[in-house]
Amino acid sequence: MYRKCLVLMVFLLISLQAVAQQFTTHAVKEGETLYGIAKKYRVTPFNILKFNKELKKDAPLRPNTILVIPLDSKAAETDIVPSDMVKKKEVAPPQEEPVEFKVHRVRKRET
Repeated sequence: MYRKCLVLMVFLLISLQAVAQQFTTHAVKEGETLYGIAKKYRVTPFNILKFNKELKKDAPLRPNTILVIPLDSKAAETDIVPSDMVKKKEVAPPQEEPVEFKVHRVRKRET
């Protein structure tokens, strides 16, 4: 019984650790760039931007800014899309179907 409980606990700990997203933080120093930080942690600059909404793509980083950086590729590949990039679906009004058709032949002097 003790052995089964121990095996179950080990299995749960391993599975929970595998499911958890792993992140780290980085304090920006003077002269660091987004590309340099991304290269250091082996992620793309876009992945850093996805998890740090206050950053702008072309704006320089300020010293002492704390960045959240994804460590594993699964966390970096999550589908977080900025709201300005989401396309809104256009809803077309429903088309009314005609009830019946009438045939009309145009005669002379009829306008």
